[in-house]
Amino acid sequence: MLSRVAHALGESRHEIARVLVHREQSYEQTRTIFDEARRLGYVSVNIDLIYGLPFQNLANFRETLALALTLKPDRVACYGYAHVPWLRPHQKEIAASDLPSAELKFELFGASVEAFLGAGYDQIGMDHFALPDDELAAAAQMRGRELRLPRHRQTPQSPRRPDRAARRRLTA
Repeated sequence: MLSRVAHALGESRHEIARVLVHREQSYEQTRTIFDEARRLGYVSVNIDLIYGLPFQNLANFRETLALALTLKPDRVACYGYAHVPWLRPHQKEIAASDLPSAELKFELFGASVEAFLGAGYDQIGMDHFALPDDELAAAAQMRGRELRLPRHRQTPQSPRRPDRAARRRLTA
């Protein structure tokens, strides 16, 4: 039995941003994938969004959110863009001046919370949302919202080089 599939939705308006972060598919292509996944019997069709992309502003991100909602995904992951050109060489093409400010990134995230909660989704974890009848949302409700998801790390650290706080704990 087919279970779950997730697909990324690129920025709705800015073609350059889609190309720079390698999310070049259009909304129409994403809609086709969603429709086909449902036709094939996937139980849960999910979407991943990124906020804080190059050239992104509140208006075009709200448009992306509205488009995402038309797909009626069962679950949504809404990640902040991690600009790490030392790990992802293609990001060297992105100028720091093309990235939104920290304040704007906060507003973008707030817009995602507003959009999905306003559309009846439950917030599961910091940046995940699910329809109330989704098994993950139901589990969170049964446990009094104590359900914790592992945080997706967009900038993984090498297991051979623990971060500074971990080194302090190990040497203390």
